[in-house]
Amino acid sequence: MLNEKTKLFREKLIELDREELLEIIKDQNPDYIKQINRIEYVFANKLSHLTWGDGTPVKDRPLTKEELSLLIDEPFVFDQELSDMGLSVTQQRELHVAKDVVTWSKAFLGVEPRVYQTLILRHPSLRKVLRAGRRLGKTVSMSLLLLQYSYTNKNAKSIVIAPMKAQVEVIYKEVLKFAANSEIVKQSITRSVTSPQFVIEFSNGSQISFFTSGMRSGGKSDVVRGQEAHLIVLDELDYMHPDDLIAVMAMLQKTDENQPDKILIGASTPTGKREIFYSWCTDMDNTGLFKEFWFPAYCNPMMTNETERELRLQYSSEMAYRHEVEADWGEDAEGVYPRRFIDAAFLDPGWDYIPERQEQKAKYVFGVDWDKYGAGVNIVVLEVNEKSSNPLYAGRVRLAYREETLREEYTLTKAVERIILLNDMFLPEHIYVDRGFGEVQIELLHKYGSENRLSGLATKVKGISSAGTVEIRDPFTQQKIKKEIKPFMVDNLRQMLEKKELIIPIYDSELYKQLSAYVVARKTSSGRPVYEASGTAQDHAHDALMLACHAINENYGDWMKSNASTKFITIGNEAFLPTFSLSGNSSERSSEEEMIEDKWGDKGSAPIMFRRSMSYTGNRGNKKFRRKSF
Repeated sequence: MLNEKTKLFREKLIELDREELLEIIKDQNPDYIKQINRIEYVFANKLSHLTWGDGTPVKDRPLTKEELSLLIDEPFVFDQELSDMGLSVTQQRELHVAKDVVTWSKAFLGVEPRVYQTLILRHPSLRKVLRAGRRLGKTVSMSLLLLQYSYTNKNAKSIVIAPMKAQVEVIYKEVLKFAANSEIVKQSITRSVTSPQFVIEFSNGSQISFFTSGMRSGGKSDVVRGQEAHLIVLDELDYMHPDDLIAVMAMLQKTDENQPDKILIGASTPTGKREIFYSWCTDMDNTGLFKEFWFPAYCNPMMTNETERELRLQYSSEMAYRHEVEADWGEDAEGVYPRRFIDAAFLDPGWDYIPERQEQKAKYVFGVDWDKYGAGVNIVVLEVNEKSSNPLYAGRVRLAYREETLREEYTLTKAVERIILLNDMFLPEHIYVDRGFGEVQIELLHKYGSENRLSGLATKVKGISSAGTVEIRDPFTQQKIKKEIKPFMVDNLRQMLEKKELIIPIYDSELYKQLSAYVVARKTSSGRPVYEASGTAQDHAHDALMLACHAINENYGDWMKSNASTKFITIGNEAFLPTFSLSGNSSERSSEEEMIEDKWGDKGSAPIMFRRSMSYTGNRGNKKFRRKSF
């Protein structure tokens, strides 16, 4: 009955003019007017380079009357029917507050959701997808909904699923942070644990469980099978594998007639892939089940011109900026590494990353990517051992160790010291480093190698520029040809994955994310692919791995090998074309000449010149004609 009252209230509001709705909003919350103006300004002035689903440019997007009605708080009205049922005015007021997540958040937590958050939270759809830019408050919206739903419903089961543990932990902490705003809500939480998984339990029997789906196909999403859930929250949805969502969708089916309607809310920034998130947002199947909410980061009231400049510097790639800030799909991104090959490379069970040699007879190479600002310095150590004691490793390239130095003062200097230390531990044969941001570090390593010859760093360390070229031999012609090194290294890593030559421990979810999110953003006019990490993924560990794989290929691979002969012998023409000894006297006809003329006709038309012997003793003195070469 309460929901019917709310529905009737909203329907009456929609009958009002837009100006009347804005006046009511202004009376209730003047700050909302500023936020409405900002949202409409953004779509009218900041996004003209983008298009809607039908291909038309984004020129404006005024909030509809339905959306404006959702921004108006429903007033409390005493209900005589509820009073006849024994509910006092106080109890009716508590029910009025409890039924609306926005009103409840204001009353209990002291949190005032922003305009776009209110639209998301109050919309009546049971299937919602949030396509929002960075720092727009997706986590806040989902956390408020989880807390209100669990606090106001008995035995409510909520499940939060994200690809990685760090992502569910953020929501877990946000829920507890909001609960701490109210002593009553805080006391209603009877248990909150982080192991073996994140769980929050309430005194009314409600529970919020947090799971990781894993990013790999057929990953850990199996842990949610058999779980009961009335509210399902999917974070970083565009990084989840489509196959892993099958178990999630099955939970939306009711198992009891008395169960409440099940709610699903998914959120993500676009990665450029056209998978489940894209399908739900664009309603590709024409089901109309999902309500999409698209808000670029510009809609954030705290967004300033300075913040925008910083974001443009942070996301140097235009496509990355469109994904992360403007929450636009961008061009249809093409994944560089097929997911099935990535899945095959990650072995279960894996192994621990231990900074020391595991196989004494193995060969080790390093790959190093420098980045002082976007990430720390990434170091990858690959192991090659044809006769490993472990049959799973034999004849394959194993990622034996990986680390990322922390971003802090003197990061690059400390990274040089770390490479020197790891060099002593692993005794690698080759160290390939990114030259783009590491010219000085390369010189420091070479200098150390010159002063400490036993380290071998003077010859081991090789700088690789992603803008350079590499010479390889054509396997057919054996001629040297030049190729652009970045596409060559990417293709080399892809081939190693396809041939199942590279193996990685399954728990390295960060590297899995970077491999699966590495896409061809666009191609230049000359056809050269431009690569980038889509969505929230970085590519620094990937680049370090790519450099290490290039070191494997360049020093041990088939492409760089050439079969050069070390011995040779000379062979005379007689081995291929028979020659003829002609008499010195042209007036005399030899039997040999007669045989040739009988077969070929006149000497002038013969396909073979007669005088091909290595010497001639005719009437030209004693001088001989000698051939100098074949």
